Amino acid sequence: MPMYTKSGRSLWPVLVGALVVLVLTLGVLLVVALTRGGGVPEDPSTTAAPEPTETTEPHEGQDGEDHGVELGEAPTGCLAGPGTDAEMVLTTQARAPHTAYGAVEVAASLMRWTNQYPWPDAAQIAAIEDGLLSDDMADDMADLAAGFARIETDPQFRNDTPPGPAEFGTPFTVSTRTGQWLVDPTSTDDRVTVHLSLGVVVDGTVSTESYGMGSPVLVWEDDAWRVVDTVPTATAALEAGGTAFTGGC
Repeated sequence: MPMYTKSGRSLWPVLVGALVVLVLTLGVLLVVALTRGGGVPEDPSTTAAPEPTETTEPHEGQDGEDHGVELGEAPTGCLAGPGTDAEMVLTTQARAPHTAYGAVEVAASLMRWTNQYPWPDAAQIAAIEDGLLSDDMADDMADLAAGFARIETDPQFRNDTPPGPAEFGTPFTVSTRTGQWLVDPTSTDDRVTVHLSLGVVVDGTVSTESYGMGSPVLVWEDDAWRVVDTVPTATAALEAGGTAFTGGC
């Protein structure tokens, strides 16, 4: 997950290469981090969460037409609690309804799981590979274990002298408390593309200088939302029309 400061200096230069790994191998979630300035860092554990709202109105695409995608209850970004393990992701999947907002919840949970350091262990990775990825996902994208291993071992994705203020290996997580989401107007009832941005958390503080973005594609398969692909993030649309999560963690 590449992260950048306001000045453009890389926090984790090695993870610039993760853009390639996450798209071609992991095939999921946080692939770009851009500058976002201003504000005061906040502790995600102390920020009050607003009450969730509910809507069943259809999703209206950027062309102004009703695409008939049922939204459901507005996503909290923390449907199964603040954990970052595979159990949290799979519990979110089990609870998420067959609505566009349900797909957003699953996408956000997987983004929180994928983007943490230290990386998830082998058992966690296997659980996500077996339980959350679609049968139609390309094999090279579905091999999450290989993707994490490549980040750790491939010289192409390592830099012994990072110019930024944080060395490779600095523990981090991401938070939906300062996150935003956008359902792509091309989405249908059974296939939803979710554009996401989440705050980067280091030492319990949400960064005011960097955030991560990613756009997984989910399909309704075997009575649950599953990740099948990833697409480039609609950055301008997300920044202009993204919606804050109603809770977050």
